[in-house]
Amino acid sequence: MQAADILLFALRLASALILLGALAAVLWFLWRDLQGVAAPASPRPANLGRLEVLAQLDGDLHGTGTGFDLRPVTRIGRGLVNTVQIDDTFVSSDHALLTLRDGRWWLEDQNSRNGTVLNGLPISQPTLVTDGDIIEIGSRAFRLDLAH
Repeated sequence: MQAADILLFALRLASALILLGALAAVLWFLWRDLQGVAAPASPRPANLGRLEVLAQLDGDLHGTGTGFDLRPVTRIGRGLVNTVQIDDTFVSSDHALLTLRDGRWWLEDQNSRNGTVLNGLPISQPTLVTDGDIIEIGSRAFRLDLAH
């Protein structure tokens, strides 16, 4: 009977070690995840450019000195959640989207009621934009400044 007692003790010890190992592994994964969440956020990427607000003077468009910094996904519209919020009744809540994809900027109308105009032409599908392009949304005009 003594051999059976030793075998039972060895099995209990082995199962306790396995449980402790599993618990240690779970705690290690939780600690690693917590360190990832607690790590400081990476700094904002370098300046991606700006949308410069334009005003019409003497029939020509001129910069006003104000603008909006671009983000990799820049939402434009009347709604409060937009990166570029425009207080204009001709602007839809979610009017247009400027996105950076593979190092190139794309402008997309979000099925707005009054459309989005790029360099004097309405767009109906995602369109590649470049530095200096003029974007018109509602009664507002913006110059895309990617060299800023």
